[in-house]
Amino acid sequence: MREELEELVSEGWSGELIAGSLERLNHDRGVLQQWARNAEVSSGDPPDRWTAPDGCNVFPEE
Repeated sequence: MREELEELVSEGWSGELIAGSLERLNHDRGVLQQWARNAEVSSGDPPDRWTAPDGCNVFPEE
């Protein structure tokens, strides 16, 4: 019974497919980390509301 269950669990499993997925994930994570380093992101929590600069059309008008 155990052997049958192990066969069902591993059916269609590919180590190469998993390795490729992990490689892409690590690459994407690196891109995001590089972006975060280069972006001027404040160290605190972002504000809950963005205030439009003077002269911008906004709705609803204040």
